[in-house]
Amino acid sequence: MKTNSIERRIVVTVVAVQLAFAICITVFGFLYERHAQFRSFDIALHGKADSVFGAVQEADDTSDNVVLSTEDLRLPHNDVFVVRDSNGKVLGISGNLKDPSVLSGSGPDGHFMTSIDEHRYRGLRLHVVRTIDPGSANVRHTLSIVYAARTGGVHEAINDALQFFAFTNLALLLVTALLVSYLVRRSMKPLDELAREAGRVSAPEWRFTPPESVVAIKELSPVAHAIEGAVQRLELSLAQQRQFLGDAAHELKTAVAVIKSSLQLLIMRTRSSEEYREGVARAESDCTRMEDLVGRMLALARIEAATPENAREHAPQNTALLGGAQSAIEQLRPIAEMLQVRMEASGRAELSAMIAPDMWQTLCTNLLLNAVQYSAPGSTVEATVSSGGRGVVQCVFADHGQGIPAESLRHVFDRFYRGDPSRSRASGGAGLGLAICKAIAEQAGGSIAIESSPGAGTTVTVLLPLAVSHTTAEAISV
Repeated sequence: MKTNSIERRIVVTVVAVQLAFAICITVFGFLYERHAQFRSFDIALHGKADSVFGAVQEADDTSDNVVLSTEDLRLPHNDVFVVRDSNGKVLGISGNLKDPSVLSGSGPDGHFMTSIDEHRYRGLRLHVVRTIDPGSANVRHTLSIVYAARTGGVHEAINDALQFFAFTNLALLLVTALLVSYLVRRSMKPLDELAREAGRVSAPEWRFTPPESVVAIKELSPVAHAIEGAVQRLELSLAQQRQFLGDAAHELKTAVAVIKSSLQLLIMRTRSSEEYREGVARAESDCTRMEDLVGRMLALARIEAATPENAREHAPQNTALLGGAQSAIEQLRPIAEMLQVRMEASGRAELSAMIAPDMWQTLCTNLLLNAVQYSAPGSTVEATVSSGGRGVVQCVFADHGQGIPAESLRHVFDRFYRGDPSRSRASGGAGLGLAICKAIAEQAGGSIAIESSPGAGTTVTVLLPLAVSHTTAEAISV
């Protein structure tokens, strides 16, 4: 898969933005420079036209005519001008202008563009009045002055300014690209440190310590802590798996050793048919117990495995909790009668939770079986379903048996934990029942808690999210 470089994307983005600004600045600079140059040019053009107007003098005759005296005019040699009277008679022209008709005197006052001898000129047309003897005769002469100058110098100045803007912006772009690239690489060093530290995490040593340079950065600190938390959870999960495998191996080894010792004891000497039958029956019982152990281990593994197949198989459904508890009671009734223990289920039948029906059946069966096995003859095991508050269903399983010691209570949900190994072995327990119940409750988004007092009995409380239907909503509101 093609990879993208954050550094390259940042540099390209910054350079592209600056390039856009540079183009805008260059265009605006060009327009401003053009305006300023032509404004200065027009001011100078007007001044030169005024100089020509000042050179119009009274003629040395008695006809009150005017003439253009060019002796004192100091004008650029490429400039051209024409002075005409009100009748269109040419009073004077510049020496380098061959055809005065190219500068027409007719038309409005103002600036205009024209071409003379393949050169571009900018001209100014003025209609002015020259007064002769203003104090006595006061003769007024209307004159037309057309003055033009080449614009090549103006365009050269504008082009020079444009090139200056372009080269300056190009240099700034290059400097910006290099500077941004350096700053981005420097800013991303903490990411490299984070990657190196994460790369050191391996199976022998599940430890991740975020570098201080990473933690000090506001944007990277959450990432570093998230990786640290993920590694810690992974380490805990692997530790639990290792412990589970070790405990499972120990339990299976013990079960196999019991079967092996039973068979070895059976063949140590010649026995009667009855003794052989009893020995084989004991071995079969031990095999059954080992089969139950393996089945519970597989059940716990399936519950905790977050696979698509497992999700489809145990998809949460709207399950009636009281009905599931009653089904578990009916399933365990033969065992309860044999141990002389009564079982009852009560509560609100309309309450249901989002949990797979088979998972709820397994949870009820495990809790009720534990309660029956540890209850005294003649006592009662109770399962009660009620509302546990807003959006929660509470299921309480209570017995009046021998209870659990305080030192054992905090370990009852651990895998393969047995508070009384001798009784667990006698009842076929493997220490996985409550661990399975805890996994089922948490998978359904709920929780499980246990309270017990020696000699007073044990109470297990399961809280599950309420599955709200129309009927349930009406029942809750009552």
